[in-house]
Amino acid sequence: KQWYQRRSTGKVPLNEGEDVHFSDVHLVGTMTSLEKPYLRLTCAPSPDQVRPEHILVKSLSHIMGKWKKDQNYAFVCEQLKSVRQDLTIQNIQNSFAIKVYECHARIALEKLDTTEYNQCQTRLIDLYQLNENLGNPHEFLCYRILYYIYINNTSDAIK
Repeated sequence: KQWYQRRSTGKVPLNEGEDVHFSDVHLVGTMTSLEKPYLRLTCAPSPDQVRPEHILVKSLSHIMGKWKKDQNYAFVCEQLKSVRQDLTIQNIQNSFAIKVYECHARIALEKLDTTEYNQCQTRLIDLYQLNENLGNPHEFLCYRILYYIYINNTSDAIK
């Protein structure tokens, strides 16, 4: 509790080398913007800097609409990273989180962005374990096997 209170204003910088952990913090965002730039956190954000889940749902729909219309990967990638960050900050690990990570992973694969894809698929492994029978774990298992073959990591592909 003190950890969060000390940083809840968003103005207290983290100590050098200190990681931000949000799993023990219950923060619900109050921001209502559909678009928000992705920024690396140097301190814990305040609620007015984070979008709540119902706004993130609208944001995802907005982002995917822009993706279908404009195909601007740089914009969509940044926005999806920002949505993912807001999910992490609020410790949201439900079917909506799975949907966000699956959408981002598919788009990253389409654009051959293996770095973003790998970040998404790594998180999806945990989300699938927490939420049995949700999402598309078999589809993403196939992608993961192909990814491991692509990066020449056959030991993980065999697991």
